[in-house]
Amino acid sequence: MKVFVVGATGYVGSHVCARLAEAGHDVVGLARNADGAAVVEKAGVTPVLGTLDDIGPVLEHAAASDATIYAAQLMQDQESEVVSAFLKGYARTDKTFVMTSGTGVLGERTFGEWSEDVFAEDDEFVTSKYVLGRRATELAVRAAAQDGVRAMVVRPPAIWGDGEHRFVEHLLHSVEATGAACYIGRGLNLYTHVHVEDLAELYRLALERGTAGALYHATAGELNNRAMAEYVARRKGVEARSVTVAEAMEIWGKFTVLVVLGASSRSRSPRSRRELGWTPRHGDVAEAILQGEIRGLA
Repeated sequence: MKVFVVGATGYVGSHVCARLAEAGHDVVGLARNADGAAVVEKAGVTPVLGTLDDIGPVLEHAAASDATIYAAQLMQDQESEVVSAFLKGYARTDKTFVMTSGTGVLGERTFGEWSEDVFAEDDEFVTSKYVLGRRATELAVRAAAQDGVRAMVVRPPAIWGDGEHRFVEHLLHSVEATGAACYIGRGLNLYTHVHVEDLAELYRLALERGTAGALYHATAGELNNRAMAEYVARRKGVEARSVTVAEAMEIWGKFTVLVVLGASSRSRSPRSRRELGWTPRHGDVAEAILQGEIRGLA
């Protein structure tokens, strides 16, 4: 299958490109400049130069492909416009469009308290006002299945692996800012997590086996924020300590506190496992932190 990957130079997109190429697909990756094109080529993928700010030529590459995987990161309003343009171009073609969302849409603001709420792919939930645009775009993608598009949504949780973990980056920032690895309140809240290589495999399976209109989660494990802070503190030789919401705002800023570090976002992936046969191979993020496998912890 000829696959066009938008966001091919990013963390998720680059791993998806590499996995699809390894599986024998003809992959074309969008890059903004020559440096990005080199990253795409390193993954064994054909680069094309372009930008989503000038979407016309980008849509031409999509039209020349059997499928488009959207793994870019845009502000919600622009994301809605860009995704709508891809869906319009693929209408009544039965071509495949896979949108990357995120389990931030499931987030409940608990400020360090535990939540027993955990959501499978098609469970009902209340969306925070901060991510209503993303949720609307998800629904538009899934509805495009009624307009002749084999459209799907992949909704990853917190992603780690290959030296990266955004939550660990936030914790390292708190060490720089305060001298301690900080967590909010009791630190019992969490995002479920997945290794980037397992996530890339889910994209491959969705591309090859997925159902039009489907939503797929990618859940491999859980580790609450306090435990994560304690492991980071052990690696850095500092203490882990609780901070108030007001202190957290000073350290990380409003959005990160309200949508990420102060939220609980627990997900399950029964549809991915049942329908696609997806089984993650990497689950022990705690060991990765303790062994210094995340950048900044070595």
